[in-house]
This record gives sequence, C-alpha cells and structure tokens, in this order.
Amino acid sequence: ADSSNRLKAIFNVYRAYKRYIPSRWKRILFFIKFRRTYPKYEKYETLTPNLEGILKELKKHGVIFGIVSNTSGERLELFRKKLNLDDFFSVYISRDNTVVRKPHAYPVLVALKQIKQFLKVPIDKNKVYLIGDLPTDIECANNAGVKSIALLSGHGTETGLETANPSFILQEIKDILELDPFKKLLLD
Repeated sequence: ADSSNRLKAIFNVYRAYKRYIPSRWKRILFFIKFRRTYPKYEKYETLTPNLEGILKELKKHGVIFGIVSNTSGERLELFRKKLNLDDFFSVYISRDNTVVRKPHAYPVLVALKQIKQFLKVPIDKNKVYLIGDLPTDIECANNAGVKSIALLSGHGTETGLETANPSFILQEIKDILELDPFKKLLLD
C-alpha cells in the first residue's frame, strides 16, 4: 500500500480501538509495543495440532475456508508457504487486496465473491462464519452480515471481544465442534 493509504489505515485502526482503549496515550503505546513485539514471534508461528485436525475434518465435510487479514500480502504469502495453508484455505485476502481494512465489511465481501467466482459455489451468508481473536474481526463479520466466532485464546481480551458482540465466544478453536451448526455438519 502506498504511504497515504498506510497512514489512513493506521488512523482508522487507531480510531477503531478507541472503544477498547479509550485513553489516547495508552492506545498509542499499545500500537508501538505491538509493532515492536509481534515480528519477533512470527518465526515461531505454527498451526496447532487442534487447528490442523479441525481444518482437515471440516474440509472433509465440504467446508470452504478463506483467510481475511489486515496484514500485508507479502507477510500473508510467507505464512501461506511456511504453514502449507493451501492444504486448507481456498481464498486469501490481505490489506493489499482491498481499499479498506477490517472492521469494514469489504474484505469479507471480496473473499465471498472470490469463493463464489473461482469455486463456482453459491454463498449463503447464513452459513458463513468469521473466526477471529480481535474485536475488529468480530465487527467486520457483523458489518458484512455474517456470523462471528470470537476466540479467547488469541490476541484480544474477553471484554473487548464481548463488547464487539460476536455470535459465539469460544475459549479455544477445538470448542467449535461443540457448536450446533458444526455438530450437525459432522453428523451428516
């Protein structure tokens, strides 16, 4: 993204987090710490055994997965290769593919359009679930008119995620198999 878009995106994220971190200075500190700390841990990123097993099982039952991320396309591509994400995911949307970022609905709508076009499958938004660990993920789902699943085992706080009003809140990804829509899917 060019520098004016990047600046605009940073400002939009800063504003979006006002609801969760009201203090202007604490918000600035949060983003500075986040930008310095997060890259140090990327080399340790892996798919957890629970996640890999769940993705395999749900894909076997016809679930189509996509990734919608506010990260750069370059970074998403790095993880795509490193973690063999093509084994599970059909569509990848990064901040480089859209004019706006989450929590705006547009990135999810782009992903759904690509799934419909490339995989030639109809999209029923009542059967679409966005799984995320940040309030902006949940707000994005709500804005796009799809269901949301908040994961407490990620980066967001329980209070922040609850405030975003998700359809479901799970402690860990393995708990997804306890949700009725996914239980029914596995029984078919």
